[in-house]
Amino acid sequence: AVFATPTTIIIKDGMIKDRILGEKPWEFFESKLISLL
Repeated sequence: AVFATPTTIIIKDGMIKDRILGEKPWEFFESKLISLL
């Protein structure tokens, strides 16, 4: 089962990406994550 509350950590190409399921669009959160880096 997939829940909207937990945060999914995706490791791809040696990079750690956080994706909040059911909360915000991927593009929005990705741009937010990049701004933090």
